[in-house]
Amino acid sequence: RVAKPLASDLHPVGTAGMIHKVVRLPSENFMVFVEGLHRFRITEVIQHEPFLRVRIEPLADVLPPEVDSEFEALTRQVRELFEEIVSGTPSLSDELVTVALNLDDPGRLADFVASSVPALHTAVKQELLEMLDVRLRMRRLMEELTKEREVLRLGSKIQSDVQEQVGQTQS
Repeated sequence: RVAKPLASDLHPVGTAGMIHKVVRLPSENFMVFVEGLHRFRITEVIQHEPFLRVRIEPLADVLPPEVDSEFEALTRQVRELFEEIVSGTPSLSDELVTVALNLDDPGRLADFVASSVPALHTAVKQELLEMLDVRLRMRRLMEELTKEREVLRLGSKIQSDVQEQVGQTQS
């Protein structure tokens, strides 16, 4: 959100992406639809003016040497938590769950889920982006999804309690 970023404004790890669509909003802002392609690390700033230019190195996910039961359970749990969060969040489309169910690559699944949950703070999303070890990324994501599920459950309970009180006072 910096109009003219300096090297110090950038995170060391980012995502190379392809812009699919740019929409100008009535508020004079833009909505940009971007597909993340791969992670990278900035290795060197090579230009500051008229725009910032950097040299990067691509980063690859680190998967466990073999998929064990724990890793399978983590993957399944992330999908289930995501499905529960999507169903409890009216602003999220059920199509997101369909996409998540069809992602076979655990790293891409974790990235998709993390980028799709609006309640995850930007700092958490950046932390997840910087985690190359997919098992650790899935564990960390699961922690955040579990917190979000609890917040949604509490919100739902509070809403039903309030509706019950309103119903009692109107009787």
